[in-house]
Amino acid sequence: MKIRVPLLTKKDPSIKASNNSVLYIVYRSQGKFTEKQVKVHPTVLHFFSHIPETVLDFSCIELPCLVPPLPWLSSTMGGYLLTQTDFVRSPITAAGQQDAHIRSTPIEKIGGLLDSINVLNSCAWKINGDVLDLLMDIFQHGGNRQLSVPVAVENAKLPEILPIEDGLSIDERKRREIILAQTKKMKAEIFSLWCYELYRLSIANHFRNEIFWFPHNLDFRGRVYPIPPHFNHLGSDIARSIILFAEGKPLGPNGLRQLKIHLVNLTDLKKKASIDERAKYADEIMDDILDSADRPLNGRQWWTKSEEPWQTLACCMEIARAIRSSDHTKYVSHFPIHQVFFNKLFD
Repeated sequence: MKIRVPLLTKKDPSIKASNNSVLYIVYRSQGKFTEKQVKVHPTVLHFFSHIPETVLDFSCIELPCLVPPLPWLSSTMGGYLLTQTDFVRSPITAAGQQDAHIRSTPIEKIGGLLDSINVLNSCAWKINGDVLDLLMDIFQHGGNRQLSVPVAVENAKLPEILPIEDGLSIDERKRREIILAQTKKMKAEIFSLWCYELYRLSIANHFRNEIFWFPHNLDFRGRVYPIPPHFNHLGSDIARSIILFAEGKPLGPNGLRQLKIHLVNLTDLKKKASIDERAKYADEIMDDILDSADRPLNGRQWWTKSEEPWQTLACCMEIARAIRSSDHTKYVSHFPIHQVFFNKLFD
């Protein structure tokens, strides 16, 4: 198969077009070995790079459920309705022995464990559309490293790669090879982060108008995790900021105060202050909170200085809606609040 080169450049009489093979063979050094590789002509890559990706494919176990998950009835039955999933995620080296031990364990001994996981499975969620819209806008316009929104490789600031030519000194050649290796590593890491965020935002956007559930299972240490890997409520600051409880409840007389305390906790500014002092501090900075909610990118951007900026912004928006409602005690909130309880026996 041939391709005419140049294909995408403007017509220039000095440039002679030629037919080149679409695929060609190169030999690349990989450590101590030389590998034979099949490469695509750069013109073909350049051509396809201008075609946007429109479809992302995911397996069932990589996505939330649109119906409540099947309750775990045993170590072999539960989770997704049609796709079998493991009750325990085991390392490959120990999977056989651990799986046999789990299967031989009487159901009476793990009944409480199954019930606990089923409670988590039964929690319904929905998307926080306001925060998701803002995130998608920043992501589609190149990202923002300061706000933890990954940038695309073409927008990243990378070290200048100097050509490795004949006649260079040994030290200079080594220096340039190190820069080249470091740049390749940086590119791979940036691209990996960008792809991960693309998956997360794409899944969230797909489920924007849906109510969904996360099936859970155990890791080999006994810790419980959601099965979908790309998007869940135990993810990073961004992941937690775009998810809400599907079932809302009125704030009541104390709910707004809890929202304020939660907001201050997210900022990590008053770690040594009492609960009352944190609530008072939230009242003192209410102008910044409302400004963040109303003008997240064009205002004073107080929320960007937080330890968890996106969760902070989501909380600012929730506080603004509650305050501006006719009666904040009757305002129905879907917002997840973190609460820490201390046991004096362990203080």
